[in-house]
Amino acid sequence: AEGCAHLNSALELLKSAPGKPRLMPLLCEEIEGTLERLVAPCALDHLRLPLEDHHGATRQQAALVLEELLLEDNIDSSITNSFVQAVLKALTVRETLAFLPWREVDFAAPETPVGVWYDSSMLYKAALAGILSGFLDKEPKLVVRGLELLNKVEEDEVGAGRAVDLAGERAVGMVLLGKLEEAVEILEEAEASVGGSIKELEQMTAGGSGTGSMDLPSSGSMMMTFIRMQGGGLEGITAFAEQYLASKMELFRDTKDVRKMGKRKTLEEYFDDKRVRRYCSAEWGLAQLWDSGVDRAAGALSGTKKTIIQGDRDLSFLGKACIAGLLALAFGASGLVGREDRPARTAVRHQQQVREAPKKVSTGTRARKPEASLTNAEVRWLIKKWNGIKSSALGQQHDIRGLRESLVGDLWTEWKERAISAKRAGCYWKYELVDVNVMDISNVGTSGNVVTAKVRIEEKAELIEKRGGKVRSAYSEPYEVTYTFKTTTEGWKIFKVVI
Repeated sequence: AEGCAHLNSALELLKSAPGKPRLMPLLCEEIEGTLERLVAPCALDHLRLPLEDHHGATRQQAALVLEELLLEDNIDSSITNSFVQAVLKALTVRETLAFLPWREVDFAAPETPVGVWYDSSMLYKAALAGILSGFLDKEPKLVVRGLELLNKVEEDEVGAGRAVDLAGERAVGMVLLGKLEEAVEILEEAEASVGGSIKELEQMTAGGSGTGSMDLPSSGSMMMTFIRMQGGGLEGITAFAEQYLASKMELFRDTKDVRKMGKRKTLEEYFDDKRVRRYCSAEWGLAQLWDSGVDRAAGALSGTKKTIIQGDRDLSFLGKACIAGLLALAFGASGLVGREDRPARTAVRHQQQVREAPKKVSTGTRARKPEASLTNAEVRWLIKKWNGIKSSALGQQHDIRGLRESLVGDLWTEWKERAISAKRAGCYWKYELVDVNVMDISNVGTSGNVVTAKVRIEEKAELIEKRGGKVRSAYSEPYEVTYTFKTTTEGWKIFKVVI
């Protein structure tokens, strides 16, 4: 870069010199040709400037110049594979993703001009830049861009007859998008197609130097082994994803120093971000674990929730938001009722349930409390009916077909979303009802069509991973719930719940 500056100064002096010596045009032409050949290396020197803010404009201009040079139809002879590799090393992780139109350019096309410098490792690095940028900036859309570039890498490699192993990268991307089951499926397929490696297993365990940690395997087929050795389930997936992301940060100049300084980013921080939760909620439903009833869960049952979290810290892999959300599957607005076989009795006919509204009877100076439209036995039966339906919705099969039999209004929508969210999160609840004690029943208004019932529930429940069957959390503390029932054309249904 300094030599270019001196040549530019010499060229300006020659052009401004008085008179026109015979050699001046020849000298100017030589200098201009030399400067033309030095454009690329000078731009690279500028790109290698430190990352301080006052170099930002210079580095940005250098990147634009290099992009133009790389995509020209007549590429300069100085633009070689090793030169472009050096350019990519000088870029930050975010600059790498934005450097070239990676998705639009057909790098693998025959006789393309970029063929003189391109190889698939460059597109692969851009794909990693997308996944890492999405993780660091808490922007899932960038993760999606990275996955799209991985697809392009695979297409190019397969088209060229070369084998490619991208299982680890794809799985990490799916974890960042909240698709945990898909991530595990990708790694299980890789494991089944290739099999394990004793040599890699030895390298993994040797990497920790006896500290209890271990190195990531180099092949996707061994990633599931790594996850199992890290405790399996959510704990293992967390260790895998965080260690994989940290290892890839070594490839970029701005993130490798962050890792060495110990400022490690975590999945908890990532999933605690509102943008991540909002995106996952819209795309896959994961963040609905946070949105459905967490505020209600944090209130009356805060003591119980605290006990559960302390009892199993592994749930922190999804961040505080999703811990609370998973608990909300049980402690949400619809109550915390367990599983018991439905009583063998037919439903009370609606005509029998809707009784004549009781009248207030004068007894001198006091009015007698009107008789409730539901009896103690009927309330118990309605709650037990809901137990079975809820257990099916949040259970291993996530069967939501029966929700309309017990719920009405927004409550039905809320529990449907919870069941879907639990399925996508790869977990389910198992309930065992111990006791239902109806403490009080009263009408709301005078119509007799709305009834509240205060109930004490005692049950045992476990939150279980669908894969592996590991119990992630459990509770058995009794609690009180106030249900609001209303009559419909199909009978009494739960309209509202307050814990």
